[in-house]
Formats: sequence, C-alpha cells, structure tokens
Amino acid sequence: MSHEILVGVQVKDSDMYRQYREAMMPILERMGGEFRYDWDVAKVLKSAVDKPMNRVIVIRFPDSLTKQAFFNDLGYKRAKVEFFEKGVETSTILAAYDVLSETA
Repeated sequence: MSHEILVGVQVKDSDMYRQYREAMMPILERMGGEFRYDWDVAKVLKSAVDKPMNRVIVIRFPDSLTKQAFFNDLGYKRAKVEFFEKGVETSTILAAYDVLSETA
C-alpha cells in the first residue's frame, strides 16, 4: 500500500521552482517516491483555503513513514530553503491518503 499527498502551490518564480525540483528529485527517487501528476492550473474555481494556487501535484511515497523521512531529510530541507521558499509563494496539503491498489 503506497501513500500519496495532493499539494496545491502558488509558484512565483518558475526558475527557482525548477531548481527545487531538480535538487529534491534524487532524494525522492532514492526513497522510492515519485511525482504521479503535476498540473499547471489556469483558474481555481473553488477553494477551502484562502491561498492562491497555480500548480497541483500528486506525490507518491511507498508509505507514510517514508513521506515523513523525506520531509525530514537534511538534503531536502536544504533544497527547500535554497529554492522552494524563494520560488513558491504558498503551499497547501490538500489531501493525504493511502492507496490500496494501483489503477491501470
């Protein structure tokens, strides 16, 4: 059973966000994670939070413990400070859930 998070972000600097993704991807992949979906959102019609979003992403982890280890990884934390915090205005975890089976 894998674990996924659905994240909404407001990217304010595309180059910084690209560098963040490049820096964190080897860590994510080493831990068995992946980006499953990544949408560039033109318009948000309804939101439960008062934060803008122009990207929506689904990240898969092998399990919730691996997700915690990923976000606590020192290399990830460095990438977050160096690139994510400069490239992203806001971020919101929209959902976190266990996936019982993969769909085709």
